[in-house]
Amino acid sequence: MQLRSGSKTKEKANMKKKSTKKLDTRNVSKKKREEDITCSQRSWSNKCLKTVGVMLFIIYVLIPVIVKTNSWIMSRVVFLPMFRPDMFKDVSKPEMYGLNSTRNFYIEDNGVKLGAWHVLPQSLAKEVGNEKQHITSLQDGKPIILYLHGQSGTRGSGHRIPLYAVLSSLELHVIAVDYRGYADSEGPFPCEPGLIRDGKAAYKWIKERSKNTPIFLWGHSLGAGVATQLAKELCSEGRAPKGMILESPFNNLREAASSHPLGLLWWFLPMFEWIFINPIEENDIHFQNDEHISAVTCPIMILHAEDDYMVPYELGVKLYKKAVSSKEKGAGAVKLVSFDKSEGLGHRDIYKSSNLPATLRQFIAETSGQKANSGQSED
Repeated sequence: MQLRSGSKTKEKANMKKKSTKKLDTRNVSKKKREEDITCSQRSWSNKCLKTVGVMLFIIYVLIPVIVKTNSWIMSRVVFLPMFRPDMFKDVSKPEMYGLNSTRNFYIEDNGVKLGAWHVLPQSLAKEVGNEKQHITSLQDGKPIILYLHGQSGTRGSGHRIPLYAVLSSLELHVIAVDYRGYADSEGPFPCEPGLIRDGKAAYKWIKERSKNTPIFLWGHSLGAGVATQLAKELCSEGRAPKGMILESPFNNLREAASSHPLGLLWWFLPMFEWIFINPIEENDIHFQNDEHISAVTCPIMILHAEDDYMVPYELGVKLYKKAVSSKEKGAGAVKLVSFDKSEGLGHRDIYKSSNLPATLRQFIAETSGQKANSGQSED
């Protein structure tokens, strides 16, 4: 009995030892897992910190150094001719853009070939067909808009197409041209003097074929800089356009570039202008609209949306004030048309405003002595 009792006691002791060992093993395994998780978390945190560190280095050290030591980069950023949202469409075929009554043609000037479109007034869409009829129609007395587009894209990009539709509905001819280096236009990489020459070549082309038909310059954003400088030169040569319409313009490129969303990540840097803005001027790119506009003698209308996120509304107001304060005696009137932020028109969508047609009709009627209407009676 004693032997059995001792044997049972030993068995219990052995079982207790085994149980304790299992428990210890579990505890060790649990501890090891916790340590592994902690190590994994530390490793992940270290990787994140390293990634953030590398990104910050690239954004705030590498990019500024590259831009400052390669000033040509900023000239590419200003013009962006390589950015084409419509790259899968053939810009020489306006019908691909839904413009079935539009003629594609080319303007040649000093070895530079510029791609252009002639969008007909709505009433002529079915009457005019061949090239000769298109050219002859420019003499019909209906006002002509020379449209000078802004940064990037082509004459067929996004918001430009519906704007042509609005202008066509107002019985206006539209000549939209792509500068050198844009779309199918040939020539060297864009530069400020080059864009002015291209605008001048387009104006000359129109003038030679339109007799006394009123011609208006329309410049959007960067194109407003082209239009303003072109108008200055034409006015000084005694060939002033009938009027100039500036859509979402800026007062000068330095201020516009300093507030552009592309620079958002670097605005707070104390050397922001030295790094990013000065290289633009080193490339001889200025677009000082506030200086050029004082020599423009034709009537001017500025269109600007209050919620413009690309070119702040305030810059358009500055340009307007400079135009008014520096206007020469006998020069045409200067008008600022603001679009309330509640309309949500931003930088590119002023064409959507229900007030735009009436605004344009009034300006053209007052300026050219003619009425460009949309088939609706004037108020």
